[in-house]
Amino acid sequence: MAVEARDRGAGPTRAAAPRASIVIPVYNEEGSLPALYARLAPVLDAIEAEGRGQVEAILIDDGSSDSSLPLLRGLAERDR
Repeated sequence: MAVEARDRGAGPTRAAAPRASIVIPVYNEEGSLPALYARLAPVLDAIEAEGRGQVEAILIDDGSSDSSLPLLRGLAERDR
């Protein structure tokens, strides 16, 4: 599974396209991001393990005023 953190309006950062992408907008969700990651990661890993190709989750920060973006970047680094 690939998790990528992007600022709203940021362009793509990878050349190779995954087979499927799940886009999740994030706005002031610092309290729920760890739980979301904990539930989402095993699901996407299972899809990849079935041989259906690479899946990515793109969580896009929409100008949050809390710590959502730094948390998203931390999750993306942990997933690499």
